[in-house]
Amino acid sequence: MASLSLILSCEYAGNQVPIRYRGLFPTDEILSSPKGWDAGALDITVALSESLDVSCFSHQTTRLLVDVNQSLSNPHLFSAFTTDLGDEDKQLLLDKYYFPYRLRVEHALAMLPKPVVHLSIRSLPSAFQERIYLTDIGIVFDSQRSFEKTIALQLMSSLEQAMGDLRIDLKDSSDNAPDGFMAYLRTRFSEEEYMGITIEINQQLLTPEVIDKVTTALSFSLLALRA
Repeated sequence: MASLSLILSCEYAGNQVPIRYRGLFPTDEILSSPKGWDAGALDITVALSESLDVSCFSHQTTRLLVDVNQSLSNPHLFSAFTTDLGDEDKQLLLDKYYFPYRLRVEHALAMLPKPVVHLSIRSLPSAFQERIYLTDIGIVFDSQRSFEKTIALQLMSSLEQAMGDLRIDLKDSSDNAPDGFMAYLRTRFSEEEYMGITIEINQQLLTPEVIDKVTTALSFSLLALRA
């Protein structure tokens, strides 16, 4: 495989709400919860960006306005707080937050030398919306794309060597994010051009020590791929 370009993203980096939409949320509690954002994900994204000296993109407006990681047809594109807005208001959210973020990432990918590895960083609570997450670190990739599988296996090997006491699982994107942002990007770039990998980390592990270990392990593996 040719030398790789790298790019990082964090779609759920923050829980910010513009002033004009504050009235949609009766309290700050929902915004601070896992429904509002992926706490700690931005910390790892920034640490990786600095370690690898590569660009990172983060969306810091809460997903409870509009979810930039979902397709336009996904029923969860708008949350319970925005789903009853009128068509004009929804289009404004799309035009101001959804499309600009996705276009920035897609444009950056288009400009980078190919092939490109795109790492998206997420954090997950141990339990959320009646689901229990037993995985400590998940590596999500498209099992039908051979280059993505190769990279996912190498990342898993590095993480297991650095953090062998944790449960690290491979996950197929068709089961975890069948119409997410990366699924869309795979339609824009060929298997040889684009490899999209999502790293999911249990929020209970997001201490400074673990963030440093994960960052070091991922950086080591990605730098080896990039050589």
